[in-house]
Amino acid sequence: MIPVSRILAARDPATVIALHDGRPLLFGRFIADVQATAAQVSAAGLRNPAVVSADSYAFAVCLFSAQSPGAMPV
Repeated sequence: MIPVSRILAARDPATVIALHDGRPLLFGRFIADVQATAAQVSAAGLRNPAVVSADSYAFAVCLFSAQSPGAMPV
């Protein structure tokens, strides 16, 4: 299995990874959102957070965030 940190470090922050309401979302923003959410997951002491969202971008952020050390999403 490839560690999430290695996947997240592999791209240029200026790379467009998605469109939201017709606007480009950059990889750098995705990384920042994942790091901020991972800090919240860690601070809350969640070990098996559930990831549910109708928004695909928010789902991806939460899924990657929930894979921080010591946690595994369900």
